[in-house]
Amino acid sequence: MIERVNLSNIDKNRHKVGKIFMITCSLFYILSVAAKGIFAAEIHYIRDIWKLTEMQVELANTLYFITYGLVQIILFIFMEKINIIKYAFITVPISAIVSIAMGLVTGIEGVWVLFALVGVFQAGMWCTCNYLVTKYVPRKLLPSANKLLASG
Repeated sequence: MIERVNLSNIDKNRHKVGKIFMITCSLFYILSVAAKGIFAAEIHYIRDIWKLTEMQVELANTLYFITYGLVQIILFIFMEKINIIKYAFITVPISAIVSIAMGLVTGIEGVWVLFALVGVFQAGMWCTCNYLVTKYVPRKLLPSANKLLASG
């Protein structure tokens, strides 16, 4: 049975900020997963056009996850020591620019570099979203926020 949350007991400003962060972070995450899915769908096309081996193409994903994992570990350690809201406003646009730049590369080496950079910025985005949601979303709304983030 779903429990109804009595919002009259929750600080109105915190509730508003929490809802905005919850929706925005979920949207960012869903869009980043969609961008990754587009590359996965085009792997065979890229491999055929540039006459690459499967290992060369898959190295892009490997570089993405290596940088993604390393940045998440580093952010886990320093999350409380940096201004996370400024960090989010810096990393999200850079992640978008790097993702858009993917369409401009003409060789696999460029894809490798950009995927490593996308891994850096998307890892920061995911950690930031989780941190902001848990910090600003009222405790009673956290299950809903977690469901929204998990939908990506």
